[in-house]
Amino acid sequence: GLGETQNERIVVQESETDFSVFFPANTELPDIIEINKKTLEVIGLGMDSGKWIYIFSQGEGGFSVELEVDIDPESLCSRWDYEAMEKHLRVLAIFDLNI
Repeated sequence: GLGETQNERIVVQESETDFSVFFPANTELPDIIEINKKTLEVIGLGMDSGKWIYIFSQGEGGFSVELEVDIDPESLCSRWDYEAMEKHLRVLAIFDLNI
């Protein structure tokens, strides 16, 4: 699995009008909101031939598939189009299925 991890601290008092819609009326807002987000962007399946099958998330339930790709996951993470979209992909998990 390839994706992004993001850890962000938002100071609510500086953006109170933006966050008040997410809380019930007359609720005291927290001072800080911690966001620890992990997204799965790509699933890679390695083949015995050394090539890869990649399933890419396209958002909102869509996906695309690339078959017999010569690029390994580490190289895919630093591909120009992900960097251009300011995505910071990394290998999130490795599963050894041995099917």
